[in-house]
Amino acid sequence: MNQTAVTVEGRNLIISRTFQAPRELVFQAWTDPHHLPQWWGPQGFTVTVQEIDVRPGGVWRYVMHGPDGTDYDNLITFLEIQAPQRIVYKHGDFENDEHFRVTVTLEEQGQSTLLTMTMQFPTVEALNQTIQDVGAIEGAQSTMNRLAEHLLSLQSAK
Repeated sequence: MNQTAVTVEGRNLIISRTFQAPRELVFQAWTDPHHLPQWWGPQGFTVTVQEIDVRPGGVWRYVMHGPDGTDYDNLITFLEIQAPQRIVYKHGDFENDEHFRVTVTLEEQGQSTLLTMTMQFPTVEALNQTIQDVGAIEGAQSTMNRLAEHLLSLQSAK
């Protein structure tokens, strides 16, 4: 059962999920250059990191490899990092540095963490095209599943 909620509001795609992990650990999974590539992307995809610098003004350049062998160039530019509650970045590729902007918030809920990820597109049409052509909703759900698995492995390794 997928516990990830996805809603579309105007030009925003909003993903939320409660993880059974402390907020600091979820934040670490999102910002540690060692952890981030291990869970990033939908099931079956892998990531080759070319550069990763998680700080305001820093960039993460990577190639996402699809299960069908297709490579996708990605560029994330971090705009704001407020440990352990907020991450803001723009997501693009090597030709266009901003296809959409993302705000991730982490809210402490006892020993759990509510993650809300808002992807803001320039237009409703751009969002709809991404949902249709790229499978953004299914991809987000799958990525959050991978994050949940990664968090579980981090906690069981302690």
